[in-house]
Amino acid sequence: MLKISARWAGVVKPWMLYSLNANLWHTVYWQDLWLKRIRGEKIPPQMEVWEGDWQVPADEEFGDLRERFLAGLHEARAMCDWESLDDEQKDRLIRIAIHAVYHIGQMNLMKRMK
Repeated sequence: MLKISARWAGVVKPWMLYSLNANLWHTVYWQDLWLKRIRGEKIPPQMEVWEGDWQVPADEEFGDLRERFLAGLHEARAMCDWESLDDEQKDRLIRIAIHAVYHIGQMNLMKRMK
């Protein structure tokens, strides 16, 4: 994602279901929710969470989303002290990793096909 402009990140080509920027927004959205749960913070009710699952951010949000995504991954990695975590916290960290890898793969494919 380092060599993608904010303008291109918002483009939706005919073969794309959504922009790279929207994909990144979705990834950050879930990452933030799972990190909040690990920290013991409250999150909205499940129906509200799913209703806000996909958004189309402005092109100008791309840089901030990219930074939030990377910061969240660093935070998740710093939390990986398995001795001090309960099973639910461990599960959420694994979800963050799997979800991030899945969407990074999608974004890399989108970037390559640009």
